[in-house]
Amino acid sequence: EKGKISEALVSMSPRKTVTRTDLNFGKVFLKEKVMQNEEPNDLIQSGFAKFGVYAGEMAGADYKEAEVLTIPEAMKKCCAIQNCKGFVVENQDIWDGARNLSHMDFVGKSADRYTIRFKTDTEIIMADTKVRNKTSFCRTSDYSLILNGKFKDDTISAYPVHASHEAWKPAWSHFLVGNKRQGRFYHGQLTQDGQRQGIGTLYEADARNDEKFLDAFESGATWTSEQSPHPENWPVEAESFKDSNFEPFIKEYLLEQKFLTKMRFVSYHGMWQDNMPHGYGIQH
Repeated sequence: EKGKISEALVSMSPRKTVTRTDLNFGKVFLKEKVMQNEEPNDLIQSGFAKFGVYAGEMAGADYKEAEVLTIPEAMKKCCAIQNCKGFVVENQDIWDGARNLSHMDFVGKSADRYTIRFKTDTEIIMADTKVRNKTSFCRTSDYSLILNGKFKDDTISAYPVHASHEAWKPAWSHFLVGNKRQGRFYHGQLTQDGQRQGIGTLYEADARNDEKFLDAFESGATWTSEQSPHPENWPVEAESFKDSNFEPFIKEYLLEQKFLTKMRFVSYHGMWQDNMPHGYGIQH
């Protein structure tokens, strides 16, 4: 969990990551090879893929029936299908020779819709150029979102580095272990090299199945609702730990299994140091 984010922040090489920044806010993606044999938990949860484009039809089994989609829609759906290595555009012989295209390359361009057939296989097989009037989009690399927050001078600004430092904001990070594309989420304070320090919340990996949670992670917003308030709104403060005064918290969050909704997805909330829980906190 520690190494991938630090490596991404220290080395902004295109071989490792791609960063897209809007004003002072930015995202860091981890670039990895397309898996040969994906399991359901290996699918990209937040991120995108890039494709090489070839005239002809790529090999592989057809995934269900053909669909009518735009190219960006097809690119996004390809990432959500197990072992999908690309798709074929029917009755079209265009874009040949384009390399490393993603859905972002089509922003502001034509939104034409095409008949699309997705191809699934454990191996990536390029197009058979002898087949006419078809174009294949072959998946070449995967990009997983691992960091989303406010940046300054190419470093994350999610921790008050001195007493008068106000230009910071809690950030999101996604911890990917090994070659996995999915893992636990963290929202809170981070040091400039992406380590958990200060106050933050660790969420279970299953939170990825909640659409509103993913929207918050991808937009950089705090995930909170009336049913599942953000921990900063819980009725417990640092002084409560010193005095062992947890009655309001127990009454509002623990009795009658209220924690099932009010503490949904929360694994730990509290203080961190050197990337580990340290100090006051609540583990669920």
